[in-house]
Amino acid sequence: MSYIYRCTAKDFKFGDSKEQTLAQAILQNTRLIRVSIVIPTHNNVETVTFVLSELRTALVKVDAIPKFYLVDDKSSDGTTELIRDKLSCENDVLPVYLAKRVGQVGAIVVGLKKCEQHNPIIVTSADGQDSAESVARLIVVWKERQVDMVIAKRNKDSQVNLNNFHRIVSFFYHRYPTSGFDMVLVSRVLVDKLLSGKPIRFLQIDMLLEARSVSYIDYAK
Repeated sequence: MSYIYRCTAKDFKFGDSKEQTLAQAILQNTRLIRVSIVIPTHNNVETVTFVLSELRTALVKVDAIPKFYLVDDKSSDGTTELIRDKLSCENDVLPVYLAKRVGQVGAIVVGLKKCEQHNPIIVTSADGQDSAESVARLIVVWKERQVDMVIAKRNKDSQVNLNNFHRIVSFFYHRYPTSGFDMVLVSRVLVDKLLSGKPIRFLQIDMLLEARSVSYIDYAK
């Protein structure tokens, strides 16, 4: 279910022409969507604040209201303290602290389980390598096509030193990018299906196997 808020002309009482012009401008900019953003963190004290700031700036341009789920994977560089003492005070941040190290995929799964019933959900990184503009583009494509997944795949210039595992999987399964993927948008329906089914073994592959429809954007990392 999408949390999209709309108002109509009936919600306004038009007076003079200035009021009418203002009301029409508001009507054109009230299509807002709530989106959950899962960000696993591990020793990202130098970048996580910057990442949140950039995402807020980019998302407002595509009429998205974010809720950030910062899943701290037992950081040891001060990230945990930064989230607890400063970032968690923000209204749009919900921190999750893991008692033991579970790795990036494990932290993402925990974040997906904690998400509210927002649609869609985005997974991105805290290291600053995923551009906020690319995250916003995921939402634009999803709005246009209403697919189960939108994957950010590296463009050809960024496909250097690729993991052989990704190459092999891509060879046998055409939906899987040769570079793999970390930044992805998934629908609420797909997340619910993943979490209610069999145990997750390979998160990205399991997502693709369950998805009915997939779109892609290119980005440079």
